[in-house]
Amino acid sequence: MFRSLWPIWVPLAAAVAWAQTFDAASLKPCGPQSDNRIEGGPGSADPLRYTYTSATLEDLIVTAWNLEYFQVRSKTPIDRGCFDLLAKIPPGATKEDFRGMLQSLLADRFHLKLHRETRQFAGYALVVGKRGFRQSPVTGALGEFPAMPAQTRGIATQEIVREGHVIVRMRAQKMPMPEIARSLHVPSEVPVSDQTGLTDTYDLTLEYCYPARNAQTMSEAPPAPSIFTAVQQQLGLQLVASRVSHHVMVIDSFDRIPLGN
Repeated sequence: MFRSLWPIWVPLAAAVAWAQTFDAASLKPCGPQSDNRIEGGPGSADPLRYTYTSATLEDLIVTAWNLEYFQVRSKTPIDRGCFDLLAKIPPGATKEDFRGMLQSLLADRFHLKLHRETRQFAGYALVVGKRGFRQSPVTGALGEFPAMPAQTRGIATQEIVREGHVIVRMRAQKMPMPEIARSLHVPSEVPVSDQTGLTDTYDLTLEYCYPARNAQTMSEAPPAPSIFTAVQQQLGLQLVASRVSHHVMVIDSFDRIPLGN
């Protein structure tokens, strides 16, 4: 299914040598009472502490390198053991700093070695629709979108589960289209490639929904349009099935049990 286009070798030590380290970190196999939860970290109400319990090594790699799960490849399973991570973060650390710290921690505790490649996936291309791209405000199932400061640049995403569906509302401000495309959640979590040809930065809002995993009940009428309908009606764009190139992290080796704290 996957074809390597060209390997881009990134020695882990070189990739994380610049990174700060956590002030303190405990990473150990989780106990029988551990529940899956994430709390704290930069950008949260508790930026100096981070907790990720009942996490697999795959979960931690996805978090450390800011990846989607389809971007992690390993011949040896990395989703079977679970671990509890508790970390104390230096004041003023950004999300990027935090990810560098976590990369360093995984390299140290698991002897994790990996490299980056580019591969082709069955995914979607984001293209301009027949009527052209438009940037129109949206009021949908979740009501008005909250205002953002004029100088803010970024993408804010909110999710809420309702009637067996996850309603997603996304607001982008001063963002290029490739970043917007990568933020879209499509079925099977396959990649989305920007092929709109739009080269400016944009402010836009988008609201859509998808079925929640393990939903016990589901309403017959979805509370918001699907991602395919939403990008067409709200933005004048279109998602077209296509094979797209995307980078992946390939796991070369790791220890199953992290070193002592």
